[in-house]
Amino acid sequence: MPSKASRTLLAACGVTLLAGLAAWDAAARRWAPLMDFTGFDDWNELGVESIAPDPVNPAKVWVAAGEYTQPWAVPLDGEILRSDNRGRSWQITDLPIQLASNQNGRNMGERLAVDPDDDDVLYLASPANGLWRSTDGGATWAQVASFPVTSTPDDTGLSFVTFDALGSHRGAPTKTIFVANATGDDLYESTDSGATWQLVPGEPTGMEPQHGPCKLISAVDDLGGFCHTGLNRSASSGMIEPIIGSGTSVAEAGKAPLDVALVGYDGGDYSTDGGRTFGRGPGVSSVAAVATLGFGKAAPRAGYPAIYLTGIVGGVQGVFLSTDEGASWVRINDDSEQYGWIGQTITGDPKVFGRVYLGTNGRGIRYADPAGGGEGQIDASSHSVAVG
Repeated sequence: MPSKASRTLLAACGVTLLAGLAAWDAAARRWAPLMDFTGFDDWNELGVESIAPDPVNPAKVWVAAGEYTQPWAVPLDGEILRSDNRGRSWQITDLPIQLASNQNGRNMGERLAVDPDDDDVLYLASPANGLWRSTDGGATWAQVASFPVTSTPDDTGLSFVTFDALGSHRGAPTKTIFVANATGDDLYESTDSGATWQLVPGEPTGMEPQHGPCKLISAVDDLGGFCHTGLNRSASSGMIEPIIGSGTSVAEAGKAPLDVALVGYDGGDYSTDGGRTFGRGPGVSSVAAVATLGFGKAAPRAGYPAIYLTGIVGGVQGVFLSTDEGASWVRINDDSEQYGWIGQTITGDPKVFGRVYLGTNGRGIRYADPAGGGEGQIDASSHSVAVG
C-alpha cells in the first residue's frame, strides 16, 4: 500500500504468509522486514490485519495485527502498532479484542483507517467486536457505542472503513465516514464525524461489501460490477452490462481517468465513460479469462498506459502485456515461470515501462524488468522481491 504522501510502498504479508510487515527500499531494491522483533510468545501478532499510512505525513504508519480469534492464539488479543519514522521503531497498544488476518474475510479491507483531515482519529473495523476508534493517534482505543453493530458471531464482521473528505478541511475530523458489515451485508454512513450512524439509503441487498469505495466502479465476486455515481450513493441499476460472472479486478488508467477496466474469470470489458457503459474492443475479445489486471507506464512513443493481466489470451494461460489499448497482447512469462495460481494482484510500474509486479499465492512478490534494464523488449524471466 503506497502512502499518498510519498512513494514508500508497504506490503502486508500477514494475509497468507503470516510474516508481518515489509517496506520497499528503493535504493537497495529489496523489501525490508519491519516486524522481525516479534518474539516466540507473540507469534500471533505477525498476522497483519490492515495497514493505515498517514495520507499527509509519509513517516507515520499504523498497523492492526493479529492472526486468529481462536483460544490457542498467542497472545490472545490483537495489537495496534504505530510508527512516526517509517517503521524503524514502533509503539504498541494491546487491544482488548481479537483480530483475524488469516481467517475468513482476510481479503477484505482496509479495516484500519486514519482520518485524512485529522490523524489523531483512527477507526478499526473489527471481525467480531464492532467498530473501534482512537482519538489520540492510536495510543488508546474504545468501541464506538453509537455504531449499530457491536458484535458479529462469524468472526468476519466489519470489512472496511473509508472516508469521504469532500467538504471537510484539515484540522477537524472528517464528517462523512462509511463502514461496511460483511456479516450483515450492510453499508453504514455517518455525516457527523462518527457521532451517529445510519444505513446508506437504497443500498442493494444480498451483497457482501468487501472493499472501500474509492473508484466509480466496484467488482463484487460473482455478482459482477456496479457503477456508483458518488461515494455516498449505492449502485442504482444493479449489474453493469455486459455482465461479468465473477468480478475479480477493477483498474483505472491513470492518464485517462474515465477509462476503467472491469475483469472476471469469464473475460474482461472496458469503459471510456467512467463505468456507465462497458464493451469489448477487437483485442479484448481474444481475452477468454482474467484473474487480475493493472496499468503501468506507457511504452516509448505510446500515449496510453501499458496494460498487464494474468489470465487466458488466445487459449494460452499466462501473464500478458498490451501496449496498444488492448488491441493486441504478448505473453511476458514462459512455462518455466508460472508460479501456480497468480490471480492475487498485478500492476505495472508507473515510472518504468515494462516493469511489472506480480503477487503470487505462496511464492511471494515477483517482478520482471525490460531486457537489459532499458525500456525495450520485456524479459521473460522474473525475479523475486527480496525480504530480509
